Amino acid sequence: MNKNPGYFGKYEMLEPIGTGGMAQVWKALNPDLRRFVAIKILHADLKYMSPATTARFITEGQAVAQLDHPNIVNVYDLHIPDATEEGREPFLVMKYIEGPTLSKYIQGTSRASQFPTPQEIIELFASISLALDYAHKRGIIHRDVKPSNILLDSTNTEYNSMGEPILSDFGLVKIMGAQGQTEVGALMGTPLYISPEQVQGKEVSHKSDLYSLGVILYEVCTGTPPFRGDNSYAIMRQHLMDEPPRPSLINPALSPEVDEVIQHAMAKDPAQRFNKATSMTIALAQAFHVPVPERIRPHASKELELTPPSIEPAAIEAQTTLLPVPAAKTNRIWKNLWPFFIAALILIVLGATVLNKLLTLFPSGAASPKDTVVGQVTFYNTGNALDLNHPTINDGIKLQLNNIAPPAAGNSYTAWLYNQQSENDPLQLGTVNVQHGAATLTYTDPAHQNLLAAMSDFVLIEAPANQHAINPILDTKQWRYAGSLPRQPNPNDPEKFSQLDHLRHLLASDQTLDVRGLHNGIDFWLQHDVEQIQKQTTDIKNQQDPIVIRQKLTNMLYYLDGPCAANEVQSSGHLPAAPEATIITETKVGLLQCAQLNGINGHVKHVGLHLTGIVNAPGATEQQIKLANDINSHLSKFNTLLTSMHTLAIQLSKMNKGQLVAAHTQRNQLDQLGDFSISSQGWTDPASQSKEPGIARLCNQIAGLANIEVHTYLAKH
Repeated sequence: MNKNPGYFGKYEMLEPIGTGGMAQVWKALNPDLRRFVAIKILHADLKYMSPATTARFITEGQAVAQLDHPNIVNVYDLHIPDATEEGREPFLVMKYIEGPTLSKYIQGTSRASQFPTPQEIIELFASISLALDYAHKRGIIHRDVKPSNILLDSTNTEYNSMGEPILSDFGLVKIMGAQGQTEVGALMGTPLYISPEQVQGKEVSHKSDLYSLGVILYEVCTGTPPFRGDNSYAIMRQHLMDEPPRPSLINPALSPEVDEVIQHAMAKDPAQRFNKATSMTIALAQAFHVPVPERIRPHASKELELTPPSIEPAAIEAQTTLLPVPAAKTNRIWKNLWPFFIAALILIVLGATVLNKLLTLFPSGAASPKDTVVGQVTFYNTGNALDLNHPTINDGIKLQLNNIAPPAAGNSYTAWLYNQQSENDPLQLGTVNVQHGAATLTYTDPAHQNLLAAMSDFVLIEAPANQHAINPILDTKQWRYAGSLPRQPNPNDPEKFSQLDHLRHLLASDQTLDVRGLHNGIDFWLQHDVEQIQKQTTDIKNQQDPIVIRQKLTNMLYYLDGPCAANEVQSSGHLPAAPEATIITETKVGLLQCAQLNGINGHVKHVGLHLTGIVNAPGATEQQIKLANDINSHLSKFNTLLTSMHTLAIQLSKMNKGQLVAAHTQRNQLDQLGDFSISSQGWTDPASQSKEPGIARLCNQIAGLANIEVHTYLAKH
């Protein structure tokens, strides 16, 4: 090997262009052919490999090198050093691709809410899908499909303006697995795109790559990965157990059909995913209502839209035509209904005439003289709300309007949040475009402030498109649609709280918690403490050291009982007196009731009291009342679940070391209850046999109570 510091073998090393847990990549020059190449130096020490393992390494590398596809990086050379070579570093020589990675592209577009068009998304995934299907057909599985492994060739923009996507690192994880590393271990550095079966250490298949492709699709469509967490374990657990938020909740421009395609692609069970990558792209094109690209159209004859749940997953992609309706039955129905159809047609014509008159009587944007509900404004969390260092709670707004008139020619609609009882400046959310009577808008506060804590009112104004409005709230002549969170106090409420007060206590700030350093509202701490308890129950089950188990029991009791846990710990005669680290500051109020906190309720009961307040407050809608009652019912059963966990924890706390280690049944039961508490699939209440939500879904339902009904604005004369 060439000893010149500027050379690696015969290749002239120019500059490092990337590094990772498995390899370092350099831009280099092949002096013989005078062309640029990329050299990936693998972090593999072959001296620890057996001859059989080394042979597998070579076989896998050769298989990858034989892939020949325009959307897969060409491998020119695979060098396996022999025992006489110093350094023992295997390396791959590949085609050098000029351009950024898909990861960089997402950061500059979707991550900034500048989403690619449906056609651009389809073309992008058409290219990637063809590459994956080509490799899978030849028995090569990528095992680490992610945006940073997809290069965008800026010299080729025939199909994709951002650059033609080129997949790199095909099979590299399995090649590296020849060292004796597990495939899951090899992927620990990139958990955002890992499939559930890889998390479990099960055998992977081409369906694992398709799951990762579905995760990338989710991120391109929403600007965020489906699962996020403080560490790799937390993210991988979500891949295994949780369902991601519907993409349309993050990007309202997406349709339910697109949601369904992504859900199908990211199914936990590999058998329920698409059979091929191009199958997903074709279904996506249908969901977006855009043409299937010509280069994947030959695959289209075998594909169809997603089928209803009643159809077996294995038959989804084999179906080629929708079942026809029997002709005789259709004719009978038509013969019976045609008089009604004619009558309806007459009503439509008359209605159009009346509507035309109304539109001449009322200004643009006020299509009805009635106070009509046309949509809603919803507060939502844009990121990980439970991140104590950077919580993102109610820092986003989603606007959904229907049946609204477009602005007059030369005018535009602008959406604003404000607080009619505050001197704070109104917040401009952006320009609202109307298409076929519908409009959507998504806004994220740049500073990630809790918007519900400061704002309570919404207005959509109509003004000349070139007019710069500083404070449109003062000129109600421009108002077209508006709404507010009800702030009328309930005279029968001891605190005289309004619905807005109750919502803010739940989702923004509660004084009894704030003075104890517990900020962000009751809903935050309810979910936070339950998820922390689940972590303790997992450790209690898995640990064999009784000292560690006892510490975890103390931690758990503090989350459950707050200050009252001190007496329980002391009376056990075995448990350490104090919880770990910052737990003591997080548990000044616990989940359950504590007699020592006179007049202060645990989080579970505290939430229930505010739900009752919302139901009884003036302005509560039927939808809110139903949702609040449903949540309260779930919360009651969840309280029973926590009480059962508390009972088991007390039983374990009184055992000596030998009994504690041998108490597998109680520890397993406790862990099972902990898993129930956070399950995205829900759990079954043994008493009522009802299906109950896990804590994340329950807290999301609570957050769903905070929405502003938007009405047509009627000026007060």
